[in-house]
Amino acid sequence: LCSVLIDAVYDLEEEETQEALVEPLLFPNNSNKISETNPNTPEAQQHIADESSWPQATTANSVSVEMSSTNIAGSPSPGAGASFGRRLTDIRFCPPVLFRLLAFKTMADVLPFPFNHVVTNGKMAVPAYLGVNFALILLWLPFWLLSFLLTELGIYLIGVGTIFLVGRSIIRFIAFPGASKKMMLDMEREFSKYALRMLVAAAESSRETASCLLQACSANPNQSAKDMLPAYWKRTETYRNRVLAVFTETLMVLYQEHSAESFQMSEGDLTKYGNNRLSGDIGNLSTITPEARASGRELMQHLQQLLHSLNDFEGVVKTFTQKGGIFADGVSTAKKLIEQSTNLLAFCESLRRAGSEELGGDNDNDDEEDPVETVRRQMEEGNKSTLDAVRSGLSSLQTMLDPHPHPSVFCMDFQRGCVLSRFRGSRQKWVRRPSGGMIDVLHFPAKGVNNNSRAVLYCNPNAGLVEVATGLNMVGGNVPASEADPSAPKDTWTDFYTEQGFDVYLVRVRWVGAAIPIEWESDTLLLMLVGFDVYLFNYAGYGRSNGPGVCSSSVSEDVGKSCMARFCRIFNSFFLAFKPRPDTLRSDGIAVAEHILDSGAVDQLFIHGESIGGMAASGVAKHLTNKPSTRSKVSLLVCDRTFCNLEAIAQRLVGEWTGNAIRALTLYSWSTDVAGDFLKSQCPKVVAQDAADAIIADDASLKSGVALWKEVHRGAASTAHIAWMKEVPLRYRMADFENGSVDDAKYVAFGSRSFSQPPMWPTDKHVSLEEAAHFAACCKRIGKTATAMKRTLSLSDDEDQSGPNDHLLIQVWKYLATCDGLVGAPLGTSVKRGFDASTAWLCSTLVFGGQAVVASAESRLGGLPPGQAVVIDPVDFDQTPPSDKAGASEGFMHPSPIPAVATFLEQALEGGDSHITALAHEIKYVAATLRYVQARLSAASIVQQSLAERRLGGLNENSVGSFLHLHCGHNNAFSNDEKENLRFLIKQAMVVPKNPSGPQQV
Repeated sequence: LCSVLIDAVYDLEEEETQEALVEPLLFPNNSNKISETNPNTPEAQQHIADESSWPQATTANSVSVEMSSTNIAGSPSPGAGASFGRRLTDIRFCPPVLFRLLAFKTMADVLPFPFNHVVTNGKMAVPAYLGVNFALILLWLPFWLLSFLLTELGIYLIGVGTIFLVGRSIIRFIAFPGASKKMMLDMEREFSKYALRMLVAAAESSRETASCLLQACSANPNQSAKDMLPAYWKRTETYRNRVLAVFTETLMVLYQEHSAESFQMSEGDLTKYGNNRLSGDIGNLSTITPEARASGRELMQHLQQLLHSLNDFEGVVKTFTQKGGIFADGVSTAKKLIEQSTNLLAFCESLRRAGSEELGGDNDNDDEEDPVETVRRQMEEGNKSTLDAVRSGLSSLQTMLDPHPHPSVFCMDFQRGCVLSRFRGSRQKWVRRPSGGMIDVLHFPAKGVNNNSRAVLYCNPNAGLVEVATGLNMVGGNVPASEADPSAPKDTWTDFYTEQGFDVYLVRVRWVGAAIPIEWESDTLLLMLVGFDVYLFNYAGYGRSNGPGVCSSSVSEDVGKSCMARFCRIFNSFFLAFKPRPDTLRSDGIAVAEHILDSGAVDQLFIHGESIGGMAASGVAKHLTNKPSTRSKVSLLVCDRTFCNLEAIAQRLVGEWTGNAIRALTLYSWSTDVAGDFLKSQCPKVVAQDAADAIIADDASLKSGVALWKEVHRGAASTAHIAWMKEVPLRYRMADFENGSVDDAKYVAFGSRSFSQPPMWPTDKHVSLEEAAHFAACCKRIGKTATAMKRTLSLSDDEDQSGPNDHLLIQVWKYLATCDGLVGAPLGTSVKRGFDASTAWLCSTLVFGGQAVVASAESRLGGLPPGQAVVIDPVDFDQTPPSDKAGASEGFMHPSPIPAVATFLEQALEGGDSHITALAHEIKYVAATLRYVQARLSAASIVQQSLAERRLGGLNENSVGSFLHLHCGHNNAFSNDEKENLRFLIKQAMVVPKNPSGPQQV
């Protein structure tokens, strides 16, 4: 580049002009420019004198620059004389444009330290170049040596192994989301928002009450303030006892700062505020940030001060209520309460802001955010660059792999203490796992009973923890403060089982209220309403429960932010930490159940499993009922909205291929066969299912799995693949493709046509798989043809005035689609889902439908005397409630009973309609099958069997149990009617204790 520029130079006549042009371009930092130098100064004169002594260049196009002891800017250094330290030899200059090009900054000019020194200094560039190459060689050397050990096949095996590990991790995350730290942090975040809202409400209520008192006692007293003061104080007192006191006592236990005043007992095991005294290992706040621990201690101090002021203020309110006025110290107490409430409000706001910043700007108060600020924030987020988007994606991935510690004191440890404070006598326990590790258990005693002989073991759903099993709130429970509010919602299973409402006969009862105690009488019987003790536990890998291994515990973890700490946590989480599996869920439930029974007090154990908890519950029931020593102690198994097996659920949610993929990725070591364990449990059983469950499809539910095994598989020895999706037979696919009758496909050889004959009762005791598939194909053919006709008539111009819905074929499909399955969705819904759903609908109706028919018959007869046989009437198939029948409208159709649908189909065949004639085979087969269902469910033997199963009879192995029809979805609580139905089944399973442990006080 220099030679090209030098060749383009031209001579200038004056040396001063040359220097004036060169100086600002070649030496831009020179503060003493030649053009601006006074020629009369000694420096300029010395410069002119030195020009004659400059050596001549040997070539015309060379440039020589010699640096002396002056500084880089050209200014003379001390002792350097007047020389500029610069010598130019026979220089030729380029035009100004070329010099400006030379003056442009390059990448080397903007490189940070030390890279700029490396690229501009040749002595440093060479060692740096060699060092970088040496580092690359060191990084490449292990792989080069590894290449001699691994062949091409080995590389493929490494790739397959990576895919296997990643796929296995994904399956484990989907199957057990509750074991994810991210899920636990989300729960903690929601509870933090709720806890802050409760603190703010309590502080505002305290401030309002104190202000109301000041207004009532002012120089001009406000009469309305006097009238409202009792109501204000009642609300504030509730906040004090149920929020402020609970939070204070929980923090004092977590920080191990016990106060005699705070924990003074008022009655038995209650604190002076009426809450349960915390017992057991509540936690140690080891999973939150140091800043959160410091803020928690400061919060505890604010709460203690506010509680002390509220206690003093209580006496002021009583004095004002009794005497109509207060003293001067009462006014100061009210003002102090206002000040402390304001301080708590300010501190809560700082906690909210600190939590939002730690969580990456997540706003904990989205409902109160200004709409203008929301729009502005969204616009700023929308204007992010690509680099910002990449950073955000990497940050999200890092958060998923290594979630940040919870930035608030309102963590799982805090929530655990709040839960235990709401139930009298509750405590935390640790149960040792047989294979190593500990299980975190919470025990909630029944209300009003000590040493209860009945207990419930509740197995959590897959995303549930014991800390949230009783609700993310501060209401409910059985302490006196909770019982004082009858309107408080009690939707959790802990409230349902611990409350009074189950009939129990107790003997030898003493009346405590009598002046002279009555002597014990061995033949005294008293009917009492007593609940159950409830045991909740976290599976190993969930919450604080841990499995074997030194790296499996999640109680104390390094919360450092360094790269090495994060890498260690991620490596531990993926490769060393304990991972839950289906067999560990069962073994954890068995360990807790055996711990309950080994205590000696419990002789009747009820096992309730929800969602994936049904897998643990059925495994526990199977294990205990197959042991002679514990068989009689299991009173009831409740599988609540449970699947048949995990593979069947994955096939409906993702695709048919996932069934074998899960088996392969888990090396066939995951046994998720809930149906097998349920059938092998020799105890009273209940299947609770909602056909409209959005998570567990009806044809993959436990109800459908049991029905398919009982009906079409004829009690096969293995239930491993029950309810898996199956391919539609080729003959039906071709018939659908040809748009012809399901009984006459042109390009498929049917072979034997025995399946095309409908089943007949009592000749056929069961329906075969081929008959069920033919029933599904006929229903689909009718629905497809009727839907196409309705679409055609709706678009036709010459449509008659009656409308397309009045056509006979459309009426046939309307009745058939609304056919009531007694225990599931209408037939039309199942037909829309496919062959598997239609087959499951028919089998479920045959296996469990008899219980619904018997229940209707009992309701019609007004009860059933002992020994009287039940005769089924066709009206018993109508499951529509009487209230819905009275309010029925023309635009809404209730499910049609099976006898009415069969009658309508038979009458349609007699009408001679051409469209009906084209579907004669399909309509005849469906009508005959529905008649078979009616005849079979009305038979005396089936009625007796259904009656026994409805009343939890048939304790032998392979009994199908009682069916509880739900309409609450997958995650919602039972409705009141559904709870009453479950209560009825529980009472059926309860027995009178033969050897009471001792007298009870009532």
